[in-house]
Amino acid sequence: MNRKWIFFLLLVQACILANVFVQTCLGLPNSKRTITDYSDLQKTTITDLLQPTTITEIQEIIQNAKRGPLSIAGARYSQGGQICGDGATVIDMTKLTKIVSIDLRKKTITVQAGATWRTIQDYIDPYNLSVAIMQSYNNFTIGGSLSVNIHGRYLGYGPLIQTVLSIKIVLADGSIKTASRSENSNLFFAAIGGYGALGIIVEATLQLTDNCAIERITKLMPLTDYPQYFKTTVKNNPTAQLHNADLYPDDYTKVLSTTWYKTDKEPAATRLQPYSAHPILNYIKIAAVKRIPFIQQARPLLEEKKGKELDPIVVWRNYEASYGVDDLYFPKWVSVSLLQEYFIPVDQLLVFLRELQKINAAHPINIMNISLRHVTPNNESILSWSAKESFAIVIFYDQWKTPAALRNGDIFIKKLIATALNLGGTYYLPYKLAASQQQFNQAYPQAPFFWQIKKQYDPKNIFSNQFLKTYFY
Repeated sequence: MNRKWIFFLLLVQACILANVFVQTCLGLPNSKRTITDYSDLQKTTITDLLQPTTITEIQEIIQNAKRGPLSIAGARYSQGGQICGDGATVIDMTKLTKIVSIDLRKKTITVQAGATWRTIQDYIDPYNLSVAIMQSYNNFTIGGSLSVNIHGRYLGYGPLIQTVLSIKIVLADGSIKTASRSENSNLFFAAIGGYGALGIIVEATLQLTDNCAIERITKLMPLTDYPQYFKTTVKNNPTAQLHNADLYPDDYTKVLSTTWYKTDKEPAATRLQPYSAHPILNYIKIAAVKRIPFIQQARPLLEEKKGKELDPIVVWRNYEASYGVDDLYFPKWVSVSLLQEYFIPVDQLLVFLRELQKINAAHPINIMNISLRHVTPNNESILSWSAKESFAIVIFYDQWKTPAALRNGDIFIKKLIATALNLGGTYYLPYKLAASQQQFNQAYPQAPFFWQIKKQYDPKNIFSNQFLKTYFY
């Protein structure tokens, strides 16, 4: 590689690190009149940003709202403006973090919506209980996770709604309703996966499960062998707890399968993973993987070597579920790392991945990782993404922030969505809002019913955000 280009890339990364220093070490505040989400691709002008500490305060904010719409924000990990609308008063839920109650006999917990999954983990670990379904990282708020109906790596499960017993939600008139499968059921099924359209979820009662020792087993194999391996070895194994598989560009011919099995072996002593600061070395490593070509090209060989050296280890289930998303953080000055996710019927996985390679050749984006998970079908949420048993294909990519690169990224996304739909699959909504109206309607055919329920509970469209404006207004 030309030395001048290497010097240029290192200079760019140095500028990025300087930007991080200014923003974090000097503590320069963001304006309260604008807000952004994890993507940092758009700053939305807002009327105000409020941080209530009680449910009563939330009711008062709603009843006194006179200056435009209301939007709801949690940890702000969505990537397409789902947290806010132009001119909105944003209600930041991150101060409502209480554990309301726990029932050890029934293994249930009731928690306020601003709490994170880590809040729950810290509370329940001494009782040797564990979250049944959550994301791979625990920094997300419960309310945000409910609003996008998340999923994780947990075998035998699909979306989060499967483990939700009930929610409490503050409606557009300031009243509080409890919603469950037997009480206000339409509200329950619309609010979970409803992106804050119907009201503000303030509490949730969740089903927990047992914490247990789990052992990691990895296997490197040709991608073509993976579907049958998963079906015969992993899917119906009653001891399998968590599973994912990883592919690395530019060579998509091999997959590293990682499964955690319940075991009687003694786990490591550490119960939960500690949070730690971001070391500068971590930034440099991420920068190299992202942007220095010869390191990117060598990555498949490095990952293959890593896959062969991953010995089985034994940890607590809670330990493996307590990663912090900060481990992936990198400055977003000239580029940003984003996600896309597609749900593909199990028998169409290899077809989709072949088409993905063709689309990326025509509209190149900087894919860093493709992760595969398995999800069971569940149609309870009205905006359900899980109509069929599927593999979730999670694409982690780095996006230049220039207008041309962003347009190319949108074309890439639209073509992948079209491919998913043609194969009987769908796509996930918390990310960049690049899908056409027609694609959204095809992927989420119950959207008109969802809007009927929205009109029933919020006839004046008090609750609004960019997602709703893009596909419903």
